[in-house]
Amino acid sequence: MNPEEEKFVMCLPPPNVTGTLHLGHALTCAIQDAIARWHRMKGRSVLWIPGCDHAGIATQVVVEKRLARERNITRHDIGRELFIQEVWKWKQEKEDSILEQVKRLGSSLDWSRSCFTMDEVRNIINMYIS
Repeated sequence: MNPEEEKFVMCLPPPNVTGTLHLGHALTCAIQDAIARWHRMKGRSVLWIPGCDHAGIATQVVVEKRLARERNITRHDIGRELFIQEVWKWKQEKEDSILEQVKRLGSSLDWSRSCFTMDEVRNIINMYIS
């Protein structure tokens, strides 16, 4: 990338890992994709970053409902550590599905920079706890 070159950077508003994409997500991707492509046509270097958001409380709720529905247990029954494992398992399932859906939309994101709001690099809380 030429340092003299004009740059345009935007981040896809990260969908929550609580489920699958909906029409609103598709519309946002379509609009942002048009903006990114327009900047590219103008000769700018474009960076459009994908990712997913943890949606902490909402994700906890959907995982708790899943445990109750599928195994008839609560987070209190399995304890904190096992519950956290269940949340990360849910996150992985949903994140993969969500990102695959965005890819199928044909969005011109830089997939090498995909991120998650709770990954090690972006989770500022981990820096203070460790």
